[in-house]
Amino acid sequence: MRPGWSSGRGEPKEYPDLTTEDQLEDALRAAFEHDGPALVDVRVARHELSLPPKLSYGQIKGFTLYATRTILSGGVDELVELTKTNLRQLEGE
Repeated sequence: MRPGWSSGRGEPKEYPDLTTEDQLEDALRAAFEHDGPALVDVRVARHELSLPPKLSYGQIKGFTLYATRTILSGGVDELVELTKTNLRQLEGE
């Protein structure tokens, strides 16, 4: 059992680290069917963005500020990696 977990509703169930998309559905189904706490550890790309269905002006402004600061501080490689990661995700849709 992980430190700090209460076993009040039974022993927590841990699942192996998920590294591929095809493992996700079965692991989530098993976790929701488990009577008690469950931990599903899903590995994602470090630079993967989580985009809502609609972007607000504030979100666009915030990302633009982040990108500008990153470029000005010499972090161009970080933005290139972020772009590559997220373009791969768009190609899959």
